Amino acid sequence: MSNTYTVVKELQTGYQIDKYILEERLGRGGGGEVWLAHHQNKNLATIKYAIKFLINPGPREQNRFEQEMKILAHLARNPHIIKASDCGEFSATIQEKNSVTKKVIDERKWQKLPFLVMEYAENGDLSSRISKNLSTYEIAGYLEQIAAGLDYAHKEGYIHRDLKPSNLLLDSQYTIKIADFGIAHDENYELTPSNIKLGTPEYMAPEQFFDAKRVGKATDIYSLGVIAFQLLTGKLPFGSRNEGRSYGELENARTKATIPQLKLYKLGLPSGLQTVIDKVLAKEPRNRYQTAGAFATAFRKALVPDKFPPLPDRTEPITPSEQYQVVLPTRRRILSGWLGVTVVSLLIVAGIMTMQALNSNAGNATPTPTSKATTFPVTQTLIDSATPTLLTKATAMLSVTSAITTLPITTVAAPTIAPEPTSTAIPPKLPTPVPIIVLTIAPTSKATTASIPVGLPTPTPGYGGTPPTPTPGYGGAPPTPTPG
Repeated sequence: MSNTYTVVKELQTGYQIDKYILEERLGRGGGGEVWLAHHQNKNLATIKYAIKFLINPGPREQNRFEQEMKILAHLARNPHIIKASDCGEFSATIQEKNSVTKKVIDERKWQKLPFLVMEYAENGDLSSRISKNLSTYEIAGYLEQIAAGLDYAHKEGYIHRDLKPSNLLLDSQYTIKIADFGIAHDENYELTPSNIKLGTPEYMAPEQFFDAKRVGKATDIYSLGVIAFQLLTGKLPFGSRNEGRSYGELENARTKATIPQLKLYKLGLPSGLQTVIDKVLAKEPRNRYQTAGAFATAFRKALVPDKFPPLPDRTEPITPSEQYQVVLPTRRRILSGWLGVTVVSLLIVAGIMTMQALNSNAGNATPTPTSKATTFPVTQTLIDSATPTLLTKATAMLSVTSAITTLPITTVAAPTIAPEPTSTAIPPKLPTPVPIIVLTIAPTSKATTASIPVGLPTPTPGYGGTPPTPTPGYGGAPPTPTPG
């Protein structure tokens, strides 16, 4: 184990590299460092960049760094792959320091080091979301984004080979950006001998351990399946070096161990997810999903609970049940109902007007005093002396149709009042009698006789009056739809 490490003297906060001013180091590993920086132009200072520097490169590392720049330039059109905006070289002072004492052991000046300027993903990477107990639908959304970028890269001929949560960055909108194509495999250009094992063991497919020449699209899809397992359970399917597993144990698990059951790590997950995980983590590449998109689609479909089967593909209109079919009233029914309302209303108005006329005449009539007892035909006198105009109007209003006939008015005799023998008899003011009006209503050929006293209350709506308001959902107003 080496007791030294390499640093670049110029990579410090506040230093300017080319036209970029460094702010802070974001990460270190794989022979390079990534720094947060902004442009030296004050008008562009608010834009943040992530700059990747290659430290102490050998010929192979130099080639891979240059290849990554070309790959990102080629894949820049996809929204789920990190975008590179600039690249270049700078003169650096490289120092070798003792890992214990931190003293400089060796220093090499004026070394040309490459750098790559990329967009800055301010929400870190997907590994920070593993402990957030994401819902299965959130996980499905992330997998679909990764699959979109991955399938695009595969279509262009590139295999990532190191797909893991720390290489899946999240921008301000939590959109996935696939990064770190440093060890990506170009199907048209071989950089890796068959005996070289590249990748992160916890996420590597079986073929990455045993034969680098078998690496292909299914290799990245396997790694995506491991990420899905980790997002669902918070655990890696075959353990990790952080849990004490050795590299050899992780390698043997790829060929000998069975795929763990999701329910052993987390309860309540849809049962269909196990089938999806079993397929994406199949040992043989040909038995896996052939595209990342196919895996993401199968994952989302598996989230539908078993008690909710898929809806049938129905194109014919659905006829409502006879139980809920309502026969709408015909025009004749509607007209008959409104005619009944009109007749009853006219009867009420006529009765009120007749009562007003009778009360008026009753107040003005003054009987002639006489010494003899006199019989007053009160009802007949009141009706005979009533204003002819009122009776004419009432009769005209009642004669709406030929079906309505006015019957003779029945007279009621007034009581006989005997005066005192020694004085002139003055009859007292009698209470106003209530005349009875009998009408015959004949809507059809057979007449119906109804005796309606004057001053009856207004008919109740729904019984020949105003039709009742229909109940929503039963032929009337449609019920309010439930969201979802």
